[in-house]
Amino acid sequence: MEILPSIIADDIFIYLKEHHTFILSDTHIGFEDTLHKKGYLIPQFAFTDFLARLERSLQKFQKQGLSR
Repeated sequence: MEILPSIIADDIFIYLKEHHTFILSDTHIGFEDTLHKKGYLIPQFAFTDFLARLERSLQKFQKQGLSR
């Protein structure tokens, strides 16, 4: 979704076309591992899900001019 002419949002990611900048937000990377180390038994799928979401958004933003 284009927020402004040079700012595109997708999922939890934003791409600033003018600055060729990719922004991540609210990722909680490592949160499940931290809970697991504290003894909480929760399914660990968020990191894998995050990587899939990241790849999908990167592909969309590449069409807008982002280079890897």
